[in-house]
Amino acid sequence: MWIDAIQIQQVLLNLIANAADAVSDTAVRVIDLRAVSGPDGQCTITVSDTGPGIAPGQEQAIFAPFRTSKPHGLGVGLAICRAIVDAHEGTITAATNSGGGATFRVSLPQRPGIGSGGEMVAHAA
Repeated sequence: MWIDAIQIQQVLLNLIANAADAVSDTAVRVIDLRAVSGPDGQCTITVSDTGPGIAPGQEQAIFAPFRTSKPHGLGVGLAICRAIVDAHEGTITAATNSGGGATFRVSLPQRPGIGSGGEMVAHAA
């Protein structure tokens, strides 16, 4: 299966925009983006932030359509992200970090012939 780069770009843009919103009112504003090529044939991309995190027990519910914690949000961004990732035979998960903030993890099948074990990191503060 080939990955539609534009659709995956939209997923990442949405996750990064959500992270930027999450850190906008915090004293420490850090967003960490990582891409790791694993030996399991998966490429895993994580977007972590130092925002308030996800309400306990809501890690799955936040992907439901029309569910939002933003005052003016529509609640469709994460639902669309899940639909795109599912269509690419991947997974998307969310978790609250132990030190605060949240991490979203997107795992997608790698294209045959792509090496494994590499890591790319982007860090914004």
